[in-house]
Amino acid sequence: MAIDIDGLVVLRAVTATPKLFPNAATEINNFARKYVVGQLKPATLERLREIYCAIGGEAFVLILDGQTDSASAALVKKLDKDNPGIKTAPSHWLRRRIAELASGAVEPARKPLKAPKKEPARKPLKTPKQEPASKRPTLTLEQKDFAAGLKKAINLEKARGLWRETGEASFAFVLASLTDKQALDLAKRLDKDNPDLKTTPPDQLRQRIADLARGTAEPVFKNILENEALEAALARPRKVK
Repeated sequence: MAIDIDGLVVLRAVTATPKLFPNAATEINNFARKYVVGQLKPATLERLREIYCAIGGEAFVLILDGQTDSASAALVKKLDKDNPGIKTAPSHWLRRRIAELASGAVEPARKPLKAPKKEPARKPLKTPKQEPASKRPTLTLEQKDFAAGLKKAINLEKARGLWRETGEASFAFVLASLTDKQALDLAKRLDKDNPDLKTTPPDQLRQRIADLARGTAEPVFKNILENEALEAALARPRKVK
């Protein structure tokens, strides 16, 4: 004699006879949503991607819409802990970031790059009236040529070629020398469909450029994740429970 019911068998029978159980679909949908949300909370990145593949992208996005803002923030902080934009990001950005990480469209951000320390300049023997030093780092002739190439209208392929050619340290050093406007213009060329660039702080823009050039992130495309289901889910008014 069985000591418990076979839940799957019962649910199949319920869904197969909607006339007998007219409100079953709503209850089952609520259960599925709550169950998956509960599974997301302790998930690693690997498990998150397995869940995404198992239930499908559209269902995943709709379930994210039912997750609380605090739960979304906690999940992103755990999976993408070195991303500097998390603390000030709005809730819809956090949900989209989770979906991008789950689908494999992006990888977690690495720790922000730091420009190499400069050796203290030697004092000249004769010091005429000195001009105030610029806040931006001083570049070598080679780095100035590289910076000039980086400022031009380049594509992502060329940016990655420059990364491989110069190395991480030099690339970060040159990025630090760009003005905020130059960094924004470059980010727009490499990631033109990203709607968050206009409001992203300059240091995060430089990090985004570095991630794209390194190959750990891909540009946002209008036809990936930002489909009708995602937009409808994110724009729908939250239900009061």
